[in-house]
Amino acid sequence: MAGWDISVHVLEDGPILPLEILGARVFDLRYSLDHPTDDPWPQSLAISASVLDVHERLRMSAVAAVETGRVDLRTWAAAPSDVLELSASSTRYHLSVAAQAFKRRALEVSGLPVSVAHAVEDFEVASAPSTGHHAESLSARLAAR
Repeated sequence: MAGWDISVHVLEDGPILPLEILGARVFDLRYSLDHPTDDPWPQSLAISASVLDVHERLRMSAVAAVETGRVDLRTWAAAPSDVLELSASSTRYHLSVAAQAFKRRALEVSGLPVSVAHAVEDFEVASAPSTGHHAESLSARLAAR
């Protein structure tokens, strides 16, 4: 993506060629969570809703980052209900022909069916509330559970 610096923070080791095809730099997610002030720090987080459902530490870290106002959180599929307590909206991206070609190639290299590549992608976007603050932050309520 022209003008974009794309980084991907992964939980497990695996082939990174598909991510490199998409122009991404790969980082260890556990290190990133333990060192949130180190570079690179994203403007937007894109995380699978199913990953947020099963990785509580990641969900809490993502929510805390959103609450600072430093980032927004984009999920595909249905986001966990606690994440949706943030200011949430839906957005649709129309991929360029070039982006579609890169995505198909990355899927092909991954061994995934190219048929799952779509020209349009839908995301739920959670961001910090623009006015006022909750009496108790969502991250504090999640930690108390």
